Amino acid sequence: MLTDIDWLNSYALFVFDCRCYVAILNQLILAQDKEMQFPLCGDANGYAAFVTSSFLQDASVVVYEGINLLVNQGVSIVDLLACCGKDYYSKLKIVRNNMHLYNKYGSYTNKATEIINTQLREFDMEQKDEYYDLRNDIALIYEITENGKKLLGTNYYLYHNREASFVEWMPMEIIEFAHDTAMLLNAISQVDIFTFLEPPTDVLICDPSQIELFDYKSEELFKSLNLKTTTTFRLILILSSLSYTNQLIKSHFNIDAINKSGEWICFATKWIAIKYDEIMDCINNLLQYITTSEKEIIESYLKKYDVDILNMHLRNTAQSLRNMLHYSGNNYKITKSDTGKIDSNIFLMHASRAGIRTWRGFISVQREMINNINKMEDCFRDIFSSTII
Repeated sequence: MLTDIDWLNSYALFVFDCRCYVAILNQLILAQDKEMQFPLCGDANGYAAFVTSSFLQDASVVVYEGINLLVNQGVSIVDLLACCGKDYYSKLKIVRNNMHLYNKYGSYTNKATEIINTQLREFDMEQKDEYYDLRNDIALIYEITENGKKLLGTNYYLYHNREASFVEWMPMEIIEFAHDTAMLLNAISQVDIFTFLEPPTDVLICDPSQIELFDYKSEELFKSLNLKTTTTFRLILILSSLSYTNQLIKSHFNIDAINKSGEWICFATKWIAIKYDEIMDCINNLLQYITTSEKEIIESYLKKYDVDILNMHLRNTAQSLRNMLHYSGNNYKITKSDTGKIDSNIFLMHASRAGIRTWRGFISVQREMINNINKMEDCFRDIFSSTII
C-alpha cells in the first residue's frame, strides 16, 4: 500500500491520463461524424472500426491499471463499476492481459490459430462448399488517398486482445464493453479534486483519413507470402499496430502545439512510447521464434528501411515512459498547492522517469520514435506490397 502522498500523486496521474483520453475520444467521435455515408471504393467505412476501436482498447488498459491502483489501496470499486455490465471487470482484465502482440513465454502459434479459426467458423468457411467463393472471413483495412489506396492492416488486430482461454465475444458484448470503457473514462476524468490538471484541448485536431474495409479471404492472405501462417499473421498485426499509431498521430495530434504544452507533450510522448515499445518487443520476439530463412527475409526489409531495432537508448527511454502505466508505482510527484507550477511539475516528473533533462530532449525523443514508427510502417507494408496491395 502506498503512503498518503504517493497514493495522491498516483491517483492524480491516473485522473490526468483519463482526461487526456476523453479529450482525444471526443475528437474521434467528431471524426466518425465526418465519415461519408458510403465508402468510396471499399465494402464499408473503417475509421471507427479501426482507429476508434483500437483507441478504446488502449484506454481500457489505462482504466484497468487505475482500478488496480484503487484496489491495492483498499478503495471499493463497487460504486465506480455500478454503471457497467456485470462482467465488465472480467472482460477488462482479459483485454489488459492480452494487450501484447506476442506471448512473453513460448510460441504465439496457438493464439494465432484460434483467432484465425474463430473467424472461419463465424463465416462458415471451415469447409469449402459451393458457396465458399462468395464468402469472406476477414477485412483488409486501407487508407484511401488521391493516389490510390494504402494497406493499413486487417481486422485481426481488433481481435487479438479480446482472446483469452479462447472465449469468443459476441458483437453486442464488444459494443457494451466499449461503451462502458468510455463511460468510466468520462466519470474518472470528472473527479474534481484535481481541477488544476486540466489539459487544454486546442492542441488536438480532427482531420481523419478516409479508411475503408475490403472483404477478403484469410486463405489468400496466408498464401500471399512464402512464410508460415503464424509468421504472416504476426506481420500483419505489426503493420496494423504501426498504422493505427500513425493514423491517430496524424489525424488528431497537432504535434507542434502539443510540444508547447507541458501536459500534452508528456501524455502524447508517453502514449507514443507505449505503442513504440510494444511494437519493438513484438518484432524482437518474432525474430526469436521464426525460422532462419524467414528471419533473413524480414531482416532484409528492416535493413532496406534503415530500421534499427537495437537502438537501446531509445528503447530504454520508451520502456521507462511505458512503465508509467502502472499507477501503483510511487514517486509520481505532481501535486503542489501552487497550481501555477503544475505544468512544469507534470513535465519534470515524466522527464525524470525517462532520464531526459531538457524540454528539447523530450521533443527529440518523441520525434525519433515517430520517425521510426513511420519507417517501420513503410517497411512492413512493403513486405505485402507484391501480393495483396
